[in-house]
Amino acid sequence: MKHYFLSLVACASVLTANAQFGFGGQQIKVEDMHCSQNFADINYADDGEAFHKMDIYLPEKQVDKYPVVVHIYGSAWFSNNSKGMADLGTIVTTLLKNGYAVVCPNHRSSMDAKWPAQGHDIKAVVRFIRANAEKYKFDTSFIATSGFSSGGHLSSFMQATSGTRSARVGSLMVDLEGNVGKHLRESSRINAAVSWSGPIDLQAMDCGGRPDGVKGSPEEALVGESFSVASADKFLSVSSTSYLDKNDPPVLGFHGTEDNVVPYCQAESWLEAYKSAGINAELVTVPGGGHGFKMYNVETLGRMISFLDEARKKTSIDDSEEARNAVSALTNIPMSQYPKVTADSRAIFKVKAPGAQNVIVDICNKKYQMQDDGTGIWMAITDQLVVGPHYYFIEVDGARVSDPSSCTVYGCGTYASLIEIPETESEAAYYTFNKDVPHGQVRLCQYWSATEGRMRQCYVYTPAEYEKNTKKRFPVMYLQHGMAENQTGWHMQGKMANILDNNIAEGKAEPMIVVMDNGNCDYGFGANPNEDRGGFGASFFPVMVNDIIPFIDATFRTKADRENRAMAGLSWGGYQSFEIAMNNTDKFSHLGSFSGALFMVGQGGWDKAYNGVWADADKFNKSFHTVFLGTGTEENLGTQNVNQHLTDLGIRTTYYESQGTAHEWLTWRRCLNQFVQLIFKR
Repeated sequence: MKHYFLSLVACASVLTANAQFGFGGQQIKVEDMHCSQNFADINYADDGEAFHKMDIYLPEKQVDKYPVVVHIYGSAWFSNNSKGMADLGTIVTTLLKNGYAVVCPNHRSSMDAKWPAQGHDIKAVVRFIRANAEKYKFDTSFIATSGFSSGGHLSSFMQATSGTRSARVGSLMVDLEGNVGKHLRESSRINAAVSWSGPIDLQAMDCGGRPDGVKGSPEEALVGESFSVASADKFLSVSSTSYLDKNDPPVLGFHGTEDNVVPYCQAESWLEAYKSAGINAELVTVPGGGHGFKMYNVETLGRMISFLDEARKKTSIDDSEEARNAVSALTNIPMSQYPKVTADSRAIFKVKAPGAQNVIVDICNKKYQMQDDGTGIWMAITDQLVVGPHYYFIEVDGARVSDPSSCTVYGCGTYASLIEIPETESEAAYYTFNKDVPHGQVRLCQYWSATEGRMRQCYVYTPAEYEKNTKKRFPVMYLQHGMAENQTGWHMQGKMANILDNNIAEGKAEPMIVVMDNGNCDYGFGANPNEDRGGFGASFFPVMVNDIIPFIDATFRTKADRENRAMAGLSWGGYQSFEIAMNNTDKFSHLGSFSGALFMVGQGGWDKAYNGVWADADKFNKSFHTVFLGTGTEENLGTQNVNQHLTDLGIRTTYYESQGTAHEWLTWRRCLNQFVQLIFKR
């Protein structure tokens, strides 16, 4: 087979004066490693074990985020605590000086656990990196592995199994991911790998001369038994070549021609297998190089940096398996392929911003650094997102803008991009458009507010029956948005019309009119310096009573009495609903609060609130038919406490928890779905 020797360009100043070109490099002191910060003995498995600790080194040149290389020591899998001798003076120092954060982990030895426990440990390291990216300033858009000897083997294993959780090798089904640590929902994918003198074929370490193994060899210790026909698949399961796929990330190998521990023929076999699989693989042959000795020099270390830098530029999310299998988001504008949603509920974004220096996508309270492909096309893939609709923004060189490829809605006090992470078909059925049921109409109405002396707008839903039965009158629900949203929220983000259509068609809800108006809280609290919390959105109260209700009753065929009038709202709209309905019980008999901001309710005593409306529970319960309190299990706005206070007073309530959701639209869709099935039943 042809030997590959790459002509290399020297990388200036890649080594410190303290480091020596030789085996290991563990002789260097931390203060000489050119790092701005180091974190020692971080336990990535959260179990207190020394073999699950790692050291983190950040480059001397400080930036917002660093690409990451996990460098794994060599020990023939015998050591479980050699992170402090992981080629610090050569490989690690070179990486640091070139802007890469370096993570040096311990892992279980072959005496602690058998294969694939060692691979599971390194997978856990990568998951930890993703879960703690903000804390340690990691740029998770690029994570690579590197390793010497058995560490090189583990690095190749990470590359060959990137994105693969399990695989069949012969008769074995191999768990490649494991369950180490508490960040199991994070991905263990990597973007590139480097192997220094790493073994490949554990069935024949001398490339065929000893196919039956050698008693007491490191390979046998790792597998846990001698090589035989019966154990052949176990040995195969250790080799990275058993898992190759053309979509695997790029890999670079270094091997010395005089290696008497892992023979050079292993590297030749390694390259042949990778090339045959269509993987971007390169082998740097080091003439006269041994097993570590004479392997580290300006050329080899420079080649490592060039490879990683090039991999960062060429890491194309667009070409990844995730992108190929992802589907365009339901919230995209026509003809836009991106954003996309992966099978495991991650979002992939693509933005054209030629000339930009830095582009970020901000979603779910986390910012993701986007990658430039060199042509001004920027991409990023998120961590796993919870299902439901999410606001997001693109930041181009600090300027916050909407994504031109995605639906834009009003939220966060501005126009924001929206992406929907889909639930299963059955879970989403209640808010999904159903072609087989009658559909109501949503119309935009303009009216004059005498209270404010100006024109206002509201959205009004009328059920399908409204147009067909022109003599019938209908009850009315007034439905309010939350802080920094507006009257469009329930129609656009909340899927209100679909929820009503489906419930009415199934006979679960009475046909009703739904009115969605602006609650005068369509900005964030604090934007008006002259406004205290009690006054935020309070100007809406007289508008509702004096303008909106009379306009709706005069314009639509309503049942214009308290028995047939409900009010509900989400977040701050839930607070407004309490304030309006409880101060106007002559106008309302149904009340709903979805994640309501009810922390000011009952401050003067619950039995005295709203002029003592709850002081006589029997009287209230006879006249007021529905008090609904809903919340997500992942939020904590005190809804359960409010419900308990009212229950203690004897007030009849309906309490609902949306499982697994927080202060978000999916919680409020679920709450609305429950609420409409309760009201107007008497």
